[in-house]
Amino acid sequence: MKKKNLKKLLNLNFVDLTNKTYNCGKYDLPYVKCPNLVNPTYLALYSETCNYQKTDRTFICFYQYDIKFDNIKGIFEAIYHNDEKLLSKYKERFKNVRYAIAPDYSEVGDIPRIENIYRLFKSRIVSLWLWFECNIIVVPNVTYANDNYFDVMLDGMQDTEVVAFSVKGSIKEQPERELLLKAIKHTVDNLKMLKKIIIYSVSVDDEKILKLFEYASLKGIEIVIPNNILKERNIVNKEVKSNGKTSNSGLGIGVGSSPQGSITQSEFDNKVNDLMSSEPKPFDSSNFDYTESEPKYDGYLLDLNHKNGGSKAKFLKDVLGYEKGDGRKLHDAIGKAIDGKIPDSIENTQYGIKHNYKVKLTAKDGSSHTANVTIVVQNDNGKTTWRLITITPDKKNK
Repeated sequence: MKKKNLKKLLNLNFVDLTNKTYNCGKYDLPYVKCPNLVNPTYLALYSETCNYQKTDRTFICFYQYDIKFDNIKGIFEAIYHNDEKLLSKYKERFKNVRYAIAPDYSEVGDIPRIENIYRLFKSRIVSLWLWFECNIIVVPNVTYANDNYFDVMLDGMQDTEVVAFSVKGSIKEQPERELLLKAIKHTVDNLKMLKKIIIYSVSVDDEKILKLFEYASLKGIEIVIPNNILKERNIVNKEVKSNGKTSNSGLGIGVGSSPQGSITQSEFDNKVNDLMSSEPKPFDSSNFDYTESEPKYDGYLLDLNHKNGGSKAKFLKDVLGYEKGDGRKLHDAIGKAIDGKIPDSIENTQYGIKHNYKVKLTAKDGSSHTANVTIVVQNDNGKTTWRLITITPDKKNK
């Protein structure tokens, strides 16, 4: 007698994914994580397939009405029923995507708790599928209906270094803002490995958003607010209104508010390590030896009379106060400014891999000013060295 395929008969196709990781917490949510990685420059909504490649660091996200991605032909349903034809279409859709934020299945405060927990589970299953079947690096998403879900919303995320929040629809009313602040504090206090928070915001006022995440930034966590289509539209509308005109941009795309309310190595860990192996690593100042870069200082960057370095020397002297003879002090300031940071961009050259950072450099008087720092990473006889290439002022400091 032919052996029955119970996995198919019982609709248990998802166990192919859950068997690759661990179950965590009261509800056995699948374990997920994302190591620290490059900062996104644009967040493309799921429905914006035309913008999936808008920049080399575009992340796709699912901050839309659920019906856009969670319907009878949605990703989860295709995985759950192992619909091979439909899954092939999704693989084709995501074939050139490198980064994503975990799907945001909306949670609502006045529905049965089990449904909200199930939506967390669905997000984890789709995240695992994107990792394994599409080779996409997925950032866990923090979502909740209210503070009664704080006890479960982070289960299985204990080792992640990056998470995402959506603040669209979460800051209009005081109770919503207070709930968001509590969620941020709970996340920061409980995710001990956390280094970065990526924010989906459509506000034109980044300072207002950064203020909401002040608790996290004061703990040394990097806050990133990338552009997105609605944010860009709102910026345009604000500029148009400031000129006394009205806008008819026609950019509506049917986007809605999403209600916010140590273990052994697994296949998932191995997959994470595999996909992250080609990602730029955080700068390690212990590899930034002054003797490797010493000629760049007094002989170039701090030499006002140098044909190519004179303009940079003027910036370093007039704005930051560093002059010839201050090479060691400038080197230490650079190392401190970029230590632990991911480069904003990288470039492979014949001389090595150039890492570009936009950072706040500390001046001799203790003040800080934005500058662009370029480091080259070279391998010499098996030894990795980090050498300074140049420093240029940020546009506002020119």
